[in-house]
Amino acid sequence: MTDESYELRKACPLRPGRKKAGRITALFLALVFFTVCSAGCSKDTLRSPFNINSIKSYRDIPGVTDGEIKAIEALKAKRQSFSCGGLLTTEMFIQPDGSYGGFTPQLCRLLSGLFGIPFIPEIQSWDDLVEGLTLEQSILPQSLPLRRNESPFTI
Repeated sequence: MTDESYELRKACPLRPGRKKAGRITALFLALVFFTVCSAGCSKDTLRSPFNINSIKSYRDIPGVTDGEIKAIEALKAKRQSFSCGGLLTTEMFIQPDGSYGGFTPQLCRLLSGLFGIPFIPEIQSWDDLVEGLTLEQSILPQSLPLRRNESPFTI
């Protein structure tokens, strides 16, 4: 052994079993890595996913019962359209061309196609939203604050 290697060993001595502990730690980390990487590999993930584009009407939604279909048909028979009221926020805003933009108009378009009856987005004041709910005129308020000066929460 040369003086240089002796000095290195003296400055950084290896304790007995330290190599073994390092190997055990590396083995443990490799096992954890393998487990995490293979967690998504099961027979269920090999099935083809549900095709959301196959739904063209509320009748096509899996699990919808005949009773629910009859209830929807009864609502459609009573009304010509549904109002989807909301406050002027980022969820529903007026675009430069005068049309509505945001999440609420997109949701209304989706629901209109799904149920075959118009869902009309309407920007309303807080009082109008509360009154519409009380009189059952607005069935889908998107945002409704608890009180006038509180921030809205989404229903």
